[in-house]
Amino acid sequence: PRFRGDRLPKTAVGIAVSLADKLDTVVGSILIGEEPTGSRDPYGLRRKANGIVRIALERELDLDFYRLIRDVEELYDFLKRHPSIEKAIDFLNERLYQILLQEYGLDYDILDATTSVGEGNLWRVLLKSQALQRIRSGEGFEELAVAFSRVRNITSGYSIDHFNPELFEEEAERELWRAYLEARKIIEGLEPERRYDEILQELLELKGPIDRYFDDVLVMCNSRELRENRLGFLLKIVELFSVIGDLSKVVISGS
Repeated sequence: PRFRGDRLPKTAVGIAVSLADKLDTVVGSILIGEEPTGSRDPYGLRRKANGIVRIALERELDLDFYRLIRDVEELYDFLKRHPSIEKAIDFLNERLYQILLQEYGLDYDILDATTSVGEGNLWRVLLKSQALQRIRSGEGFEELAVAFSRVRNITSGYSIDHFNPELFEEEAERELWRAYLEARKIIEGLEPERRYDEILQELLELKGPIDRYFDDVLVMCNSRELRENRLGFLLKIVELFSVIGDLSKVVISGS
């Protein structure tokens, strides 16, 4: 397919063969250093990658294409663990971004949010982006994005993967913990069914607890144990939001 609405393979076999051919060419070429640069694209990799994206979106393929790219890499044993595999993933992600921007009319900052969290399911990125664009003008969304940005900014650069709720000292910590547990349980039920509008409504419920948390809790306190415990918990909040994307990238009016 050369553009949205162009002819696509219809049968499961046709889709599989077309994707296998395109993925093999794109990944193999990039692994040997033949990725497109500027106007140079001798193997038509942009066109082939665009075809992968359009098939995924228009045939509503519920597949992790980043995993498929890594599966293709296994065919190139002599290049295994070659760092260029990340270039192949970034290349497909960039083609997805451009198609969603130009052909689906989605806002650039919405796409910045949804394409920056490592989601390899291209169709789900489309669904998340559409849900996020629908809600961005709704009541409370900008305040939620600001609240999330506070969480994202204070945890940036940290990779703490543990915390202990028993170390929470302030009621605001316990309130956010309870709200997180409730939201996570509901979202875990909604996410497999791709109910992203409802997931965003659940995330909106965290705005108040997040605001109160930052009003009452000093995250970067003197105690290393408490500081790392609080950062570890806030990183779980970031992880929960990443079901949709990085909302700190959404542009807020007046900002």
